Amino acid sequence: MAEMLHEKRGIPRNWNSRTWNLRSRCYLLVFLIALFALSGCGGQTDDDGSAGTTGTGATGTGATESSVTEAPLEATDDPAAIEDATGTSVREATETPLEAEEELAPQGTVVTVQRATGGDTFLISPAIEGKNEVKLIGVDAPEAEEPFGDAALAQASSTIEGRKVALGFDDKKTDDAGRILAYVRLPGGDLFNEFMVLAGYAQVNVSPPNTRYAEDLQAAQQQARDTETGIWGLPPDQLCQLADDGNGIGGGC
Repeated sequence: MAEMLHEKRGIPRNWNSRTWNLRSRCYLLVFLIALFALSGCGGQTDDDGSAGTTGTGATGTGATESSVTEAPLEATDDPAAIEDATGTSVREATETPLEAEEELAPQGTVVTVQRATGGDTFLISPAIEGKNEVKLIGVDAPEAEEPFGDAALAQASSTIEGRKVALGFDDKKTDDAGRILAYVRLPGGDLFNEFMVLAGYAQVNVSPPNTRYAEDLQAAQQQARDTETGIWGLPPDQLCQLADDGNGIGGGC
């Protein structure tokens, strides 16, 4: 009977418990190896899936950041703001003195602004030929006692004090008061003379022979006037108190 069962079930006659135990162990070992291999593949898939998710997130974030643009600020008489009428700001002073000097050297004589004394005048170090006071060429900012005078001084102070700048000269090097006449370049290439006009902190006052940037200054003033920026937004009873530089304002009330 036992032999018949063996033959019916396909079990060899020499089958015994020892053989069964040995083969069972082999099957179990193979099963465990296969299970371990499958677990490893599953883990790899999860890792790849995670990496794929991370990559997608990074891509999404990048796309979001690239689509964000800052809205330009309007120019105001707030001395803390360094925004001109076009919404383009003068670059903040983030450079080191050495970096600024290396950048400015090709553009003119590099000096350090010690203190602004007005919207269009400031003291420098070192002195040039014994002179240390600079007057912006082609620019006339209100005096301290005139409307917008304090705002112009505060803006000049916040923009150039303590910074290195490059002085460029025209045909006439000094004015009747002995001050150095200069075009002032800031790190980044901005022309400070033009900025003060464009932001409405000064009006144009070009006097021959120093006319190199006359057209640029006039264009900046026209833009400030059209947008009523700075001094151009003052009421008539204050505009008349400014200097008469041939721009249709000032000269007395």
